Amino acid sequence: PVVTTPVVAEPEPAPEVAAQPAPAPAEDATAIGGEEEIPEVHPDPMPDTPPEHPQHKQLMEAVQKVVDAYVDAEVPPAVEKLKTLVETHAYDRVRGEITQIWSELLKFHQKKGVRLPHQVTPTFNTINSIVKKM
Repeated sequence: PVVTTPVVAEPEPAPEVAAQPAPAPAEDATAIGGEEEIPEVHPDPMPDTPPEHPQHKQLMEAVQKVVDAYVDAEVPPAVEKLKTLVETHAYDRVRGEITQIWSELLKFHQKKGVRLPHQVTPTFNTINSIVKKM
């Protein structure tokens, strides 16, 4: 009788993986029962936002007063621009561009043939005074 030996396939070698160093434990991690305790991490609150200026609230109120003057009409792009600059704390840009923003606003009204709301002029003067102090 002929005895045949079963053919057993040899396992394929595992793909080589570059050895990676074990992650270093956090400095203040404490070993408890063989496991590391992971410290609680609190992200910095909005790191891109500069700290709020003490006069920011007053400035926002003045800008909102200008926006509110257009309650029954289209808010001009110049007013939207001013509002965005103040909301993003771009006080230097407001200070540097306030005259240009005012000119854009006047051109908007001339083009539309619509009178400037009464409260806008004195409020713009207030905004200008506030940003010059900032």
